[in-house]
Amino acid sequence: MSDIKDIMGIPKHGNGPVEQKAEKPKGPKLQKPKGMSREAFALLSASHPLMPSQLMGEIESEKKQEKVERRGKISYEWRSFKNPCRQDDLELWHWVKCYTNTATNNKIIPAEKEYPFAKYNKKANVYRYNDEEWKNLIKADEDWSREETDYLLDLVELMDMRWFAIADRYEFNGKERSVDDIKGRYYSVARQLLIGREGGTTGIANHTLVKHPFDPRHEQLRKAGFEQYLKRSPEKEAEEDAILQQAAKIESKRKAEEGDTMKGTAGAPTAAARLQEQMIEISEFDTTPPVGTPPLFDIDGNPALPTPLEGDPQGAAPRVLLRSLHTRDLIDSKLATLAERQRDLLLRLLSGLKLTEFPRTSNRAICAAYLTLIKEGLEYIELRKNVEAKQLLKKRLRPATDDPDMDAENKRHKFSLDQN
Repeated sequence: MSDIKDIMGIPKHGNGPVEQKAEKPKGPKLQKPKGMSREAFALLSASHPLMPSQLMGEIESEKKQEKVERRGKISYEWRSFKNPCRQDDLELWHWVKCYTNTATNNKIIPAEKEYPFAKYNKKANVYRYNDEEWKNLIKADEDWSREETDYLLDLVELMDMRWFAIADRYEFNGKERSVDDIKGRYYSVARQLLIGREGGTTGIANHTLVKHPFDPRHEQLRKAGFEQYLKRSPEKEAEEDAILQQAAKIESKRKAEEGDTMKGTAGAPTAAARLQEQMIEISEFDTTPPVGTPPLFDIDGNPALPTPLEGDPQGAAPRVLLRSLHTRDLIDSKLATLAERQRDLLLRLLSGLKLTEFPRTSNRAICAAYLTLIKEGLEYIELRKNVEAKQLLKKRLRPATDDPDMDAENKRHKFSLDQN
């Protein structure tokens, strides 16, 4: 019954006037910010206000607007300017961004006082010397005078160490200087000045000029080697790829063997133990490299050049050579001086060792070992020839016998000796 009264607007107790419900005060209506889903916004209420992170974009925009209003209205004016990087006080004109300051009677203030692009004028630190440093710190060089060195330093400072541009513009009394010569002279002078001013290399040991001095000769060899590398034929590249693939297979096989060694049981001997049993104890260790091994460095500590090739009338050492080709040339030149019988014996000896072909991996150690093997094989053949000659001589010194078989054997040894 109370529900019907509520529907018809009749009071529950008596026939008095209908009570008007007091309206609740309405609070500020929340607006859904941009980027928030409708479901998330429906979970919010007046008791759960929006977090500052949701209103950060609106707050920043308001701050920017206040900042612009505080600095004044933006305008552009045609004004003159001077570049502080120039030495001739040249005056140019351009459009400048300005603000109207309301606090100072609408005075127009430029946004930047100095030329904005002057901060990008970065100059190289070029080492210069005075008269005293030239006499005491710079070593005398017959190929470089002080006038030419001053000209080089001026050009380096003008071109900001752009070496190819410096070599292109270099003109001093008709002398021709390469890029490596110019760089070598400058870095040599800079290194001497740096060490002389510090009084030694103790405090500047990690400096680039001290730790890694520039070497023009090494740079020339590097460029020549790189040029030779770029001139490789497709067949040579395919051969090197095959060598790399073979090396990768050997490395994977070695790792697999090491894994099997680690998994070996304690009772069964491992591969390392078997190898240890087969090793022969050496009482003396010889540090001399094998025969045919070229030195890596010369007396001064620089990379050594290969020795002159045989048959070269000028005796000039090649700049870049292939190690495998050089090793084959050495072996062929040695075999050409042997007799036919000795060559056959050497080839049969190598075939018995299953070395009928030249090693594919031609690194320094393998080529040196192969040359040593050829040398020892020739020594073995020569030793065998001498032993047979000694045996035949002993038989000839014995008293003569009537045995015909012994005479026939002596004749056979004599024929073998004559053939050798």
